[in-house]
Amino acid sequence: MLEECRQYAGQIFVLEVDGAVAGFTTVYTRVPFDRLDEPPGDYAIIAELLVRREYRRRGYARALLAHGERYAAAQGATELRIGVLSDNTAARALYLDYGFRPYIETLSKSPSHRLPASWPSPAIVRCRESSQIFSYPVAFRLTADRLWLV
Repeated sequence: MLEECRQYAGQIFVLEVDGAVAGFTTVYTRVPFDRLDEPPGDYAIIAELLVRREYRRRGYARALLAHGERYAAAQGATELRIGVLSDNTAARALYLDYGFRPYIETLSKSPSHRLPASWPSPAIVRCRESSQIFSYPVAFRLTADRLWLV
């Protein structure tokens, strides 16, 4: 967390109530966009937000959100993001009420090694610089700086 704070111009804010730590938030303000469908530049993200169980339902999470937002704005951020686990309905409701809107959804499952025989084999692109393998069952064009899906 501390390394990410240094890397992404972040801060950790700790909320104290009567001398006890009630919660904290971590805000990164210069996270580069990294998806092919995003513009160049960066965004801010509330990477961590936690209020201890005994301090919940008192407005502390909303106060931490507000503080994180003010910090991001002061650092010049033009977009603020936050992630939430799908089953965390209380946090999701808070974030939606605070003004966040769904942007991307990640779905999860246990992988299966058995695939239908009728499925085509994907194209495989090997990137020498990063040694990563990308598999796409679609057409693509590779340029010096980007993989373009056609």
